Formats: sequence, structure tokens, C-alpha cells
Amino acid sequence: MEEEHEKLRKYFFDNYEKKKIENLKKEGYFTGPGKKKGCIAYDLEWATRKLGSIKGGSKI
Repeated sequence: MEEEHEKLRKYFFDNYEKKKIENLKKEGYFTGPGKKKGCIAYDLEWATRKLGSIKGGSKI
């Protein structure tokens, strides 16, 4: 399990370095028709959920 967590952490770290986040276009933030992977929202909520997803984090 720890190895899987490290792979997910590395995936996110490698794909969302600070400079890339600073230069994301709006399409890079949100999922859209036919686009999931590669969007920061999708990756935070679903792709790395085994690390502790933010899914539903804004729900009261």
C-alpha cells in the first residue's frame, strides 16, 4: 500500500509542479466533455483518491 501511495504522490507532484499550476488555462482546472485525466480538479478528486481525495470537500 505504501508503494502505491508513493506512486500516486509522485504522479501528482510530477504533473502539477508550481510553474505548471501558475500557467494553467481554465481547461486545465476543470473536467469537460470527454476530458478527465489531466485536469487538476479530476486528479485531486478522483485520480489520487487513495491518498485522501478532496471529493465532496466543499459539502456541508
